Amino acid sequence: MNAQASEALADPALGNDVVKARALLCDGADVAYDFNAAVQNAAKGGHLGVLKLAIVADEIVLGARDDAYRCAIRANRDDVVELLGEMNVSAEAAQRQLRSSFVDAVNGARKEEASALLDQMVALVFPRSPKVE
Repeated sequence: MNAQASEALADPALGNDVVKARALLCDGADVAYDFNAAVQNAAKGGHLGVLKLAIVADEIVLGARDDAYRCAIRANRDDVVELLGEMNVSAEAAQRQLRSSFVDAVNGARKEEASALLDQMVALVFPRSPKVE
């Protein structure tokens, strides 16, 4: 885990900066850092692109989804609730395999490969809106 990248990913000021979030994840940011603050901040702010990346990069996808759902409800973010309802939860086993490859790519400093794996996980878990914007 890269503590500095994890802190930056958890910073509410990140907003919906998908490019920066992707770079931080590829640098080894831990989504679970600070009690899933990255997921919670993205859900509260309606930052759908960052939220998708954070959820698929989390070790426990359904736990991240549940955190996001609670925050979205409290923040009256219907767009986030709708996105979370579209998740393909049956793809969790396949996502876990891709995440393992993602972690290997991050640990091996193969950032392009890690980035491509993030896209594959997003397309798998969010099939209705696979593009991260």
